Amino acid sequence: MFDAVNSTAGYYRRAQAQMGNLRSEAERAQLQIATGERLTRPSDDPVAASRLRALERAQGFADVDASNANRAREELGTADNRLTDIASALLRVRELAVQAGNGTNSDIAREAIATEIASIRDTILTSANAPTLTGRAVFGGEAGVPAYALDGLGNAAYVGTANSGSLEIADGASVERGITGPQIFNFTNGGGPTDTFAFLAQLEAGIRPGGAPDTGQFARAQLSGLD
Repeated sequence: MFDAVNSTAGYYRRAQAQMGNLRSEAERAQLQIATGERLTRPSDDPVAASRLRALERAQGFADVDASNANRAREELGTADNRLTDIASALLRVRELAVQAGNGTNSDIAREAIATEIASIRDTILTSANAPTLTGRAVFGGEAGVPAYALDGLGNAAYVGTANSGSLEIADGASVERGITGPQIFNFTNGGGPTDTFAFLAQLEAGIRPGGAPDTGQFARAQLSGLD
């Protein structure tokens, strides 16, 4: 009898375990149907689960690359727009220099020309310091500060970094985030180094009444620098 009881009890224990397993399988199947996901835990298919983890990591890297690509496109687009504004502003300065170079302007006209050049210089400085969507100055390199700052005499000095930095947009591929202020504004004039802001300040001062002895000759001489 004892053996029979043990046998019967063992049978019921085995049956209960089988029922428990079947219930777990049924619940997992229902979860898969409800979620549309075949893998609800790694033990369902270890190989497939390992591949899924690799795909998830790859997707994470792809998301980062896509985000960097969008950021680079936005920052380069901002730089392109500002460069267009700066080019238009410099074309206007050249028109003013040609106007000042005719040598027949009155002091009032010369003052008006010089004042407009000063205003254009301020506009270009604003464009150089314009922020990108990430808060950097558009031509300030990797610095989060303005690209150019004015000293006590009103001279513009570059305060950004030497490099603009880069963003990885794919495995082994990166793109420059933009260009720095010196790459745009620094140039050689008359055999010596200068930059756009210093050049415009000199042009403005020479055109004003009391500036260059011969305003017309001075303005004409500056056209090569503008070009």
